[in-house]
Amino acid sequence: MKITKRYLRRIIKEELNSRKNTSLVDFLFEAEEEEAEKANSGPTGADLETAFNAGPEGVRAFMDSKKDKTIVDILAKASKEHDGSDTDDIITVGDSESTGVQSLGPTQQFIDLMQSVSFPLGSAKVLDGAISSKTTGAPGAISISGNAVLDGHHRWSSVYAITPDGKINAKDFGFPGGIKDKLAAAQMAVAAVKDGPGQPSKGGGAETDIIGKGKTAIVAMIDANKGNQTDPDAPGPLLNDKMIQSIANGDYPGINAWAKIPEDAEFVALSDSEAEFANDPIRKAIAEKVGENLASLPDPLAGAPASREDMPQLDHPDIGGSSGLSKIEKGLPAGEFNVVPPFAKEGKRKSTDDMIVERWNHLAGTLKG
Repeated sequence: MKITKRYLRRIIKEELNSRKNTSLVDFLFEAEEEEAEKANSGPTGADLETAFNAGPEGVRAFMDSKKDKTIVDILAKASKEHDGSDTDDIITVGDSESTGVQSLGPTQQFIDLMQSVSFPLGSAKVLDGAISSKTTGAPGAISISGNAVLDGHHRWSSVYAITPDGKINAKDFGFPGGIKDKLAAAQMAVAAVKDGPGQPSKGGGAETDIIGKGKTAIVAMIDANKGNQTDPDAPGPLLNDKMIQSIANGDYPGINAWAKIPEDAEFVALSDSEAEFANDPIRKAIAEKVGENLASLPDPLAGAPASREDMPQLDHPDIGGSSGLSKIEKGLPAGEFNVVPPFAKEGKRKSTDDMIVERWNHLAGTLKG
């Protein structure tokens, strides 16, 4: 005859009743059940996997609301002892390599025109350098995974704006899976190096968003911002007078050839420049060249999140900027961070009979007393 848990519990209670100690068995059984549930379910590991499976949006939401020391410990303990595997979290990070911008695709839905063109369109010298070098003068490398841009969209689009056949320095993170998985793993890496709750994020849609925009719309945005200091660090206001005057003087023939500026084009001051560059052939030729290039940007890759807030920020100030990125780049190949499932070793689930026998043995000493 099989002794059920209920039957065994009744036997124990009857025995303990004679000793006026029923509260003891209730306490022991309830404690055992709570302990078993905690051990078998692995709630933190399971929650992390659920967040990961929801993509970068799920990881950001989870880290914003539930990240604590327990989660930090899981993210920073990727060894077999903790997550059941000692190789799944070894993520390669390539050296900085010159990569064709046309071979890459965006993974965010918003790219700000002003962050893309303020530097090259703020100085004739900078623009000429971008045309001849077919790259950007911005330091460092963007972060990619395969053909997907993870972080550094504006540096990538800045090259695309001037020379779509150009190249940019990029480090390839070997995150597994599709775009959604790659971005979720990148968010996990950011969380692993950030102290405390909250996930670094850059919110809002760009007012001058160029994703999906045609040439006419992009030219109109440039026209609306001509003469403005659209980036405080840019070498000058957008298509400023000094820049256009030097081009009109023939100081930069490479720009004239690139933009196909008419040979008889004359300098027009910003104060006289009409809407849509109607009387301003030099600015119009430059704006149309940039508009044509950026209109050919590829659409966001399948799996990209709908919100800009959910994009991983691998060098965000909240993780120390470049030092935080350096920690990620060094820790991933060493397998130091738990960034892909499994996030916690699965416990071996005990059967009900096993738990009953265990508890019976535990109580045996009490019954003998």
